[in-house]
Amino acid sequence: TAFSLAADRLLSAGVVAGDGVGKPLGFLNSPALITVAEESEQSADTLLGANLLKMYARTLTNKRSRLVWLMHPDLEEQLPGLYITTGSETKAVWMPEGGISGAMYQTIFGKPILFDDNCSAVGDKGDVMLVDPFEYMLLQKGTIKQDWSIHVAFLTDQQCFRVIFRCNGAPKRAGGVKLKNSINTRSPYVTLAAR
Repeated sequence: TAFSLAADRLLSAGVVAGDGVGKPLGFLNSPALITVAEESEQSADTLLGANLLKMYARTLTNKRSRLVWLMHPDLEEQLPGLYITTGSETKAVWMPEGGISGAMYQTIFGKPILFDDNCSAVGDKGDVMLVDPFEYMLLQKGTIKQDWSIHVAFLTDQQCFRVIFRCNGAPKRAGGVKLKNSINTRSPYVTLAAR
């Protein structure tokens, strides 16, 4: 169980923020990543509904059904206070699990939130990302190989374990997409700038 958990954590770290050197290239280091600027009067380490709306607007419009939010777990306490004000109307953007929709995940704009501590620290670029996981390519060579030996440390009566998992991955896109009659670049990988 410990080896499976460690392998899962390493793979998750690579997919979210890997630099591509001896590990997968992650969403955060993708050349197609779009970084949305913070609001002009935004306080440090905060998350606003306006940030999330602007991130959502920079995604590919024909792939939105597959989007998920990746967030550092420390952002969770800010979610209930997220809203968008339009004129005299204020709307909440966050829905807890269960909620009106009966969803099994917390959602923002109807898209599930996945908490992962491999995201950047709160307030740093990459603490919240909106991504299409189907726009990520993960390759695996063989299966997970687990070995155990009583011979390596025979003199000290110790057993040695080894786990080998060969994989690599990278975002499928090398750049953003510009839609017809639009000045904005869109991508399946969007994050919020440092605040």
